[in-house]
Amino acid sequence: ELLYLAIAIYIGEGKKRDREQVTLSNTEPRVIKVFLKFVRRICHVDENRIWAWINIFDDSNLRRAQEYWEDVTGLPRSQFYKPVVRARRGGTYLNISEYGTLTVGVNNTRLREIVLQWCEDYLNKHG
Repeated sequence: ELLYLAIAIYIGEGKKRDREQVTLSNTEPRVIKVFLKFVRRICHVDENRIWAWINIFDDSNLRRAQEYWEDVTGLPRSQFYKPVVRARRGGTYLNISEYGTLTVGVNNTRLREIVLQWCEDYLNKHG
């Protein structure tokens, strides 16, 4: 069940063009948790190889966002890349996350190939 859910999430939200990484970005903590559970339990990725990166607007509280995402992921701050803080330029988007968007990933070319093949297999089987 976890495999199917994670593959479905990755098909929709994962980064597929990078040749060396398996990454996913989202604002929804449950989506991030499912993806991390997938890489930890199914892909057996060593905990120290998982990284995270926060992308947030400048009118949000970065410290609070860092603490929030550390709690969600269970990763120490040392596994977070330097956050990207962007200037808010207005607009009409009303549901901006106060914690920004989190990208989580693993640098592993072979794992990327396997995950993309699983995606292809499930899309061919059910599409």
